[in-house]
Amino acid sequence: MTAIHRLAMAPLTSKSARRWRSVDLLEASRRVVSGVIGVGAALPLTRFAGALGFPVVEWRWESLAIRSNQAFECLLNPVQVRDVLADPAWSMSCPPALSVVGFIGVAPLRESRAELAGLRSMGRTVALTPGRSAIPPLTLADFDLQGTAVVSVEDEVVILVGGDPGVRKGTEMSIVWQRFYEEQLFDWAMRTDSLPALSALPHPMHQGNSGSSI
Repeated sequence: MTAIHRLAMAPLTSKSARRWRSVDLLEASRRVVSGVIGVGAALPLTRFAGALGFPVVEWRWESLAIRSNQAFECLLNPVQVRDVLADPAWSMSCPPALSVVGFIGVAPLRESRAELAGLRSMGRTVALTPGRSAIPPLTLADFDLQGTAVVSVEDEVVILVGGDPGVRKGTEMSIVWQRFYEEQLFDWAMRTDSLPALSALPHPMHQGNSGSSI
């Protein structure tokens, strides 16, 4: 039987909930997308590839329209993804509906740095912290070395470490696993009612570049 790999809700622990009690994390993640990352949309909180936080994606409008005609069926097994990519006709009829922009982590900084390290192979990473006090300079230096931004969001968005955009050089993952993660996020967006409205799909004459093809 083919295993289905789906993301799930990842509620904060009671300790983490106390840590973030004065912050609306979803709203904070949207502000970080707008003010720090610059593009994309934040999906709901989940544990993605071992990291707790908000995935940030950019929709591929043409592909999303094509997938809507297939009832949004997702490829939730790496073998299935491999088979689709190996067949040019099948691949063209089932294009990726989104691109992974990055990930916004909400775990305590020590945990977040370790969790986000692997996601540098997929896009930009940002670690959120509810305050700027008592963060050792060495901790911030470690994030800087990793290329992960650190942002305080308690009262306003304050960038403590700028981080690096995009994928970290030399860490790009295989085409199969990249697409597999994209399909997981597409499925997660559907199950959490986070898809953009199909009525908002741009007219083909006004779409421009919908992103590089995988």
